[in-house]
Amino acid sequence: MRKVFKYFFLTIVVSLLGFFSVGILHPSYSYTNSIEIDCTLEEAFKAFTDKSRAHEWLIGYKGYEIIAGEPHKPGSKFLMKFENEGQEMTFVETLTEFKENEKFSFDMETQFFTSSVQVLFEGNSPCTITSHTFNEGTSTFYCSKFYLMKSVLQEQTQKNCDLLKDMIEKQSRY
Repeated sequence: MRKVFKYFFLTIVVSLLGFFSVGILHPSYSYTNSIEIDCTLEEAFKAFTDKSRAHEWLIGYKGYEIIAGEPHKPGSKFLMKFENEGQEMTFVETLTEFKENEKFSFDMETQFFTSSVQVLFEGNSPCTITSHTFNEGTSTFYCSKFYLMKSVLQEQTQKNCDLLKDMIEKQSRY
């Protein structure tokens, strides 16, 4: 019985060390998502920046509050509100770059991670939207957790992109 407990305890210790080593080796990660939309560059950019329609394509989006500044001005800060499986999540979004019909960049801060996101708009009918995301956990635990969840987070971003594409293409047909 003592031997079983010893091996069980050793397995837990090795598993925890393995988990935390992931966060030490990979404190940050990045990924890219892209969509091609049958619309003009102006239509895509307008739809992307229209906060009143964000709930149509951002899964779990519940709204935002302006903390500082004003929309579409670099340095502006917003409290973004989302809900996932009944739990409210909030984060602070700081607009870092806004070039109409070209680029929308922002930083996100939560108690768990920080992110920098750059969204580029290119081409015209069809238009391509490319999102580059860089994430970093706020502790070794969260670095490990989010690195292991990288593919899930990238898939979530792609689902949002696909919903944006559907929303824009439906609107441009009318």
